[in-house]
Amino acid sequence: MTLPLQGGDGPSASFAVPSGHVADAVERVRTARVLNVLEPPSGLGALHEQGLWDFERRVGVTRMMTRSGPVDRLYAGPDVYRLLTPEEQDETGKIWRRETSDGERRDNWETERAETVASLRRLAEPVAVTVETADGERLHRVSLRIRTRPHTGDPLLDALHSYVRSRRIRRLGFEAWLTDDGELRQTREHSVHGARLRRGWSSSQYCWDFGLDVGELSPPAPDQILDEGDGGPPRGLVVLIDGEVSRY
Repeated sequence: MTLPLQGGDGPSASFAVPSGHVADAVERVRTARVLNVLEPPSGLGALHEQGLWDFERRVGVTRMMTRSGPVDRLYAGPDVYRLLTPEEQDETGKIWRRETSDGERRDNWETERAETVASLRRLAEPVAVTVETADGERLHRVSLRIRTRPHTGDPLLDALHSYVRSRRIRRLGFEAWLTDDGELRQTREHSVHGARLRRGWSSSQYCWDFGLDVGELSPPAPDQILDEGDGGPPRGLVVLIDGEVSRY
């Protein structure tokens, strides 16, 4: 399995990114392979989940390895579902467990992608451009900083600012890996959460393999879903990463 691009060979002095080019390339993405990385404060190991995403239909599937085996999740609209184990399916007669309550629903799910594109067009500030090599191909890694602000006159940017404040996101960044011809190879969205004077937690989403066939991803049928109030196994995960056990 191909891993996201990391590292660098040095600065890219001659590569100029046209205004809005990254935003246009991101807007054209319909499907991708994704890697989500959650890095909590010290004392807990990082949490990784990898899978496939259909941005147009707003649905995706991921898998992360835990102490008791793989955990498969399905993201559909505002909700997140966990695939029940065969034993849990026999016990409950269901296939999926809804992991989002009313207070935890992904409230910006309908506009999340559009907010990202709008922020890249109007708020992104260049930080650096470096050169990397992957599979013999030279790539330019464009690093951008995004500073949200209120009352922009753009509903998408105002909604993004409200979301950033509600989630206590103190730093927001975006990276794009482009070929010499400007073709998009990979992206990374990065955010740091928490109070400024304390070490917070960070999250990143890498996307690559754009345009791949992700199959017929769709939300589960209502009669396949075990909701939080229906009993069953408790929420939470015990995650084994790099030989260390962390509880989430």
